Amino acid sequence: MNYFRSNKYVDFFTKEYMMGPNCLRLADELLEKSPVSLRRRVMDLGAGSGLVSMFVAKETGAAVISVDLWSNPTDNQRRLEKWGVGDKTLAVQLDAAKGLPFGMESFDGIISVDAYHYFACKEGFFTEKILPLIKPGGVALIAVPGLKEEKEPSPAMLEWGGEEDCATFHSRSWWEKTLGVNPDEATVHTWEMECNDMAWQEWFASGHEYGLRDQEYLEAGVKENMALLGICVIKKG
Repeated sequence: MNYFRSNKYVDFFTKEYMMGPNCLRLADELLEKSPVSLRRRVMDLGAGSGLVSMFVAKETGAAVISVDLWSNPTDNQRRLEKWGVGDKTLAVQLDAAKGLPFGMESFDGIISVDAYHYFACKEGFFTEKILPLIKPGGVALIAVPGLKEEKEPSPAMLEWGGEEDCATFHSRSWWEKTLGVNPDEATVHTWEMECNDMAWQEWFASGHEYGLRDQEYLEAGVKENMALLGICVIKKG
């Protein structure tokens, strides 16, 4: 992959905007790997400061509902307007774990970058809360930090992430099982993301204090079983 979309946004690869491994690289790879394009109406689930919402709106032309629990929606909307996509985006504050107040088949696509694992590590969540919101033929694109293989976290990983965060790190096979998708309803594809090293290195290079801490632990051995994972679920029409 050449990441031609995200290469246009290098001015955002700074500690003022990034909150973890470069979300724009992750979003770019999700768009590139998906056989279904995001179009018309999209939800960015766990949007943070709205960076991925801006990226999706600019790169696909879709109208984006930018959903986050912790970010102030007024601040996010101002940022989105400043970034030139205020007419294509709407920032809202919602707790996905408690359900999302949208009608069935409201979205052509849902994207979630470095957020889904915080609220969705439960069997049935995807099929009950997410899949019904997607129109037939639509797609869910998810990027999460995970594991190359399912195993107990090492002492170093526990020291780095703590028990709560480490409990959200899982393998591709674990996610495929936990999504619980009926193959008659949708197809599921998972992969280890090609941009893994790039996304982490650009986070480290941002100079953010959390990025420097992550760098210390990952380079000390935590990264040996870590992988950024991509998930693509296509709802059958």
